Amino acid sequence: MNGTLRLSLGLIVLLASCTGDTGGIGDKDPCGDGTLDCFNLDFPIDGEEEANQIPSEDAHLCMANDGRLYATWIDARNNFRDVWFNSSLDGGRTWFPTPIRVKKGAGDASNVSIDCAGDRVYVAWEDTRDSDTAYENIYVNFSSDGGVTWRDEDTAIDNDPEGRSISLAPQIAIYQGSVHVVWFDQSDGAPDVYVSSSNNGGVRFRAPINISANEDGPGAYWSGNPRVAVDRSGRLHVVWEDTRWGTQDIFYARSNSDASEFEEPIRLSNGNGLGNSYAFAPSMSIDGDDICVVWHDTRGGDARDIYMNCSNNLGNAWFENPERVETDAPGANESFNARVIMLDGSAHIVWQDNRLGGYDIYYRRWTTSGWPTDSNGDPIEDERVDRDPTTSNSIDPVLFHREGTFLVGWSDQRASGSTLNDLYYNYMTLDEEGLPTAWSDDDYRVDSIQAGTKFADDLNLALFENEVYALWVDNRDGDGDTDIYFSHSALGEGVDTYESIVEATQ
Repeated sequence: MNGTLRLSLGLIVLLASCTGDTGGIGDKDPCGDGTLDCFNLDFPIDGEEEANQIPSEDAHLCMANDGRLYATWIDARNNFRDVWFNSSLDGGRTWFPTPIRVKKGAGDASNVSIDCAGDRVYVAWEDTRDSDTAYENIYVNFSSDGGVTWRDEDTAIDNDPEGRSISLAPQIAIYQGSVHVVWFDQSDGAPDVYVSSSNNGGVRFRAPINISANEDGPGAYWSGNPRVAVDRSGRLHVVWEDTRWGTQDIFYARSNSDASEFEEPIRLSNGNGLGNSYAFAPSMSIDGDDICVVWHDTRGGDARDIYMNCSNNLGNAWFENPERVETDAPGANESFNARVIMLDGSAHIVWQDNRLGGYDIYYRRWTTSGWPTDSNGDPIEDERVDRDPTTSNSIDPVLFHREGTFLVGWSDQRASGSTLNDLYYNYMTLDEEGLPTAWSDDDYRVDSIQAGTKFADDLNLALFENEVYALWVDNRDGDGDTDIYFSHSALGEGVDTYESIVEATQ
């Protein structure tokens, strides 16, 4: 069944109950043809047509430079938790009629990661097929024809063929003909961060390299939750959480040009002694010679703050002490889940922050010359991005940039005031001098269902030719069932919603 039609039928049922027309929408038909096809609605792409069956989860979206969309997720429709894939060549209007199963073997998959370039698509995930105790290994598969076909066998890339230890949280990154996967792995004791790379497009991978072990040897301390980026020379830059000095710190390591060797790790969350605070959840971005890493940190007091450390020479030198991002009092309010994009000498940073009661989404820009100032020479303060008029929570920001336009999306509870949520985005463009204009006075829904009636998660955003693409996990079918939903809308607009359809019938 066409995804748009499926949602249309569901909304018609809701609309009938709202208008009292039990036989359909009848004379209140807003489109004149018994459907809702004149509206721009979200729709499912996972091929699970019947409600209350198999949950689909862990959604990820990758957009190629030409606008092709690649989506991957996990569900257990074939008894095992498999990795599934779908693709659109026309901005999300149409998708493969039947999703493609990527994972070839038995065992349960989790924590999928995707990267793409042109018609080449690469996916990595955790997989239990090799273990009698449900421990995970890291597997990879790829397609060279836009996801139509995949290799006949998945490739295991960690060093634990019998599945005796746990390998977690793979992150995949590609550059030209090279493919790199980072993860953390307890094969030597406490988890360490590992990297495995392929220089022939993913056909063969090198033996994993432990990049987090220190003078006490591998497995001596907990290291995990890595993030990876590739610079224009093909070198890898990896950040992760690390406990070698007692509490959680943010560490960084850089490879040579073919990722066959790594330099000694360095601590980025320095400046406050050893073991005095906790730093979590790094996000990293590279542009030219500039690198910026952000995270949340307890050094300011009772509540967490956002900190950053940056380099303007591809990791040769960093701040002596990291800088605090927010402009409110240190440690006064909870701030976390920071995201950063580095562009033309500016770091664009977003995070969630509860200084006004419930959580809101905030933004601030840093430049390689320092924090921008106003006409009086005072630092420009944080800017609130969400337009929620209530004190409900706006959380879990995602950040995307393309050609001078920034998108921020988040999960928003303004309609329910509780755990049920909707999905919103806002946007900001750069002017001719590369300076940010204001964020839009309005924010925009990306999901169509009646506000505050479902739970949505794993929001992904992309932008192409002034159209916003969104992918997420959605439980509107109820009873624990979740599906993968997609929507598209013009930049500065949202999708049509249940409320707007009801209004059109009155």
